[in-house]
Amino acid sequence: MNEEKIIETEKYLEEFETKFGEMRKVTGSIGKCFDTKRKLFFDNDDTDKNVSSEKVYSSPNIDSLIVYFIVQSQDGHQLRDSRFKNIYGQDLGSMIEHYHKVLEPSVKHGLQVGKLTYVNCIGYGAIIEEKVKETISDISLIKDILDDETSLKFKIETNSDKLGNKILSPSIGNDEQPTISFVQISNNKLTLFAPKDKILEKPKEETGKEWDSYLKSVEWKDAMSLTIRETYYGILLTFDPKTTSFKVELNYPVEEDKLRKACAALSESKTID
Repeated sequence: MNEEKIIETEKYLEEFETKFGEMRKVTGSIGKCFDTKRKLFFDNDDTDKNVSSEKVYSSPNIDSLIVYFIVQSQDGHQLRDSRFKNIYGQDLGSMIEHYHKVLEPSVKHGLQVGKLTYVNCIGYGAIIEEKVKETISDISLIKDILDDETSLKFKIETNSDKLGNKILSPSIGNDEQPTISFVQISNNKLTLFAPKDKILEKPKEETGKEWDSYLKSVEWKDAMSLTIRETYYGILLTFDPKTTSFKVELNYPVEEDKLRKACAALSESKTID
């Protein structure tokens, strides 16, 4: 691999053709430049190619993720792509992570049905939305939306240890069970945390009856609750091992519609007895 961070796409693809032979390209357009660190294909619109790569990778307006991969067929190797709509409002890095954790096995299975073998993923691209959606950065407005959607009263706190880190927590009585335990704004992310279920406390030992029970509980949540909420709300919930609770992570400044949908999705959360 060339030690340069940004190289020409054709030069990058030559390495695979040297290894596999000439590849048939069963794919749409592909960026002319390749960021070797981020594995990102992009077109250069700036004097500095690093600036162009950063614009794509950090864009808050990702419409779709493009995954480029090599497959093997009876006739040789091919370069293909798959495109995934950004229905959860994620940034590009989160979409790439979600692809490898959740979507990649389905892609491999689909190729196997067509008698193709998934060799490896060689990089990513992105389709950027041309229309910039309106977002909210005012903490007071975010608080009002949380109050409205949850019928609770949130209070705003500032984490003195981290500049710009804001926490919004609901004011509740001892017997009340809120649908959102707290909201954190940090590092250009707004994260809503669901109440922590005691049964989801991770055991110290990853063996034995307690561990088996823990896995069964998490599996039930994934199968029953998370899928339903993703389908109806278009909101991605993930499990946070640090807080041992489920969370919804949104870009900040945040789109009002996505914030309201996230509140609605978490309101469907069920506590396991």
